[in-house]
Amino acid sequence: MARKTRPIGIRQALQGLLDNQGLSHLLGEQSLRKGWTALLGAKAAPLCELVSLQDGVLRIRVKDAVWRQELHFQRTAILQKANALLGGTVVKDVMLG
Repeated sequence: MARKTRPIGIRQALQGLLDNQGLSHLLGEQSLRKGWTALLGAKAAPLCELVSLQDGVLRIRVKDAVWRQELHFQRTAILQKANALLGGTVVKDVMLG
């Protein structure tokens, strides 16, 4: 007799596939890109680029040195907002470059 399995949603299936390939960070990156302005603010967001989210480290490239320093002081707030957007403790550190 064939064993019945419960259907899963596309998000769950995609997450499983990405986990198996070591690429699960890509879903987190996409979520952060969607909420980029909310994460950094309307003035800073256009001056920043999400480089990567890997191994709990959110890497952000900042085009302006003054804004880089300002965001450095806001790292804890950025980390908290990023984790709120991602729905868990995914981001453990924020690196600005």
